[in-house]
Amino acid sequence: MKVSVVMTTYNGEKYIYEQIKSIYKQTQSPDEVIICDDCSSDSTVTIVKEFIVKHSLNNWMLFVNKENKGWQKNFIEAMGKSTGDVIFLCDQDDIWLDDKIEHMVNAMKCNDQIKCLAGNIITIDDSGQVFNNKHGYAQSCNTNIITKIPFNKKFNTITILGCSLCLTREIAEIIRDLDVKNFSHDAQTCRLANLLDGTYLIDRPVIKYRIHSNNTSGVSANVGFGSTSLEKRISTINGNIQWLKALLKYYQSNKSLPDYKLRVISKTREMQEKRYDFLTSRSLAKYIGLIKYKNYYSDFSMLIGDFAYCYGINKMAGTFLWALKTQLKMVKGK
Repeated sequence: MKVSVVMTTYNGEKYIYEQIKSIYKQTQSPDEVIICDDCSSDSTVTIVKEFIVKHSLNNWMLFVNKENKGWQKNFIEAMGKSTGDVIFLCDQDDIWLDDKIEHMVNAMKCNDQIKCLAGNIITIDDSGQVFNNKHGYAQSCNTNIITKIPFNKKFNTITILGCSLCLTREIAEIIRDLDVKNFSHDAQTCRLANLLDGTYLIDRPVIKYRIHSNNTSGVSANVGFGSTSLEKRISTINGNIQWLKALLKYYQSNKSLPDYKLRVISKTREMQEKRYDFLTSRSLAKYIGLIKYKNYYSDFSMLIGDFAYCYGINKMAGTFLWALKTQLKMVKGK
């Protein structure tokens, strides 16, 4: 298997050296590393160039965009430059564990059904110190057990950090053909693979995931459940609608999916359009109409979240629901 690493950068001078060093130190070296910089105004590009020259990395390629494209479009286009059979997605501010590539590639070699494989994370702060996160990321038991995420009506709510996963060339090419550049590559990858019965998890930590105030994804040490904005929620839903439309058109034309999966995609698009209508109109009647789509939500808290964001009580609701989930986990643990 030819292995590609795809990284995007933007004003990442503070952490970029640690990240590229952790890729360089992998027990299984990648066959190519694609780095696309989105018009950084700091020394990010210089640091990367000097590292490549110092270590004579002829298979590392740095591209500097002529204009800022934004993190979503930049990542999608960067993936399109890769040529590997297996593609690892990489952020600029994390640290990879030394055997990440080796273990994940070996797992894929042993199971040709895997189209997307995600590992666990270890959360670190600005200075690289490990801390117990409050973001709900799964804690690894280091069993190395590989489990499949089954496809169901909730497939469009699966969210896996892109920096923790790798994907096959097949998935990357479908994402290229769908050509929806303003919707998260993370979401497209794990949801598309799930649609094709190929999303798997390995119970093994693979990266140190840095949480800090400047995360491009918007995750920071001070951001909790319910702390984004109504505008961002609407924008994400709109991007999701465009992706679902492209997905439905793609599979209706090539007829490679069973009818029941096409119906799930169609119903999911309908549900997302109804969510968009409610959040933009703020009509209580339209919210009540969303209840019939409850099986397409990840859980009840997501449905409550739509109401809370629409009427500006998202932070209060987020605090309550987070506390409730934490309490339920404690009770279950006992």
